[in-house]
Amino acid sequence: MYHMQKNKANNKGFMIGNALLDDEMDQTGMIDYAWDHAVISDHLYHEIKIKCNFSNEHPSDGCNEALNKYFSFLGKQKIAVCAILKGWGEKEASGSTASKLDLLRMVVE
Repeated sequence: MYHMQKNKANNKGFMIGNALLDDEMDQTGMIDYAWDHAVISDHLYHEIKIKCNFSNEHPSDGCNEALNKYFSFLGKQKIAVCAILKGWGEKEASGSTASKLDLLRMVVE
């Protein structure tokens, strides 16, 4: 009976979700993801990789310049996250393949 009377652990508030836990990993992953999904050019990707060391607390001027190009480019593109995550030419529920026009509509909307 004693073990039934013990207070159970209250885990409310323990969930972290998708929080920013490691700035270095988050920044590197963001750049790698954009390059891997052909959102940014090879040139910009390599420029960021060469000039930026995300483990440093204070990035260099060259790193800041490269990251400004990255964020400026993303801001101008109006890229829909669903267009990146969906994948090129994946079959939809109806069985038809998404056309280039469908993909452009997703990006513009």
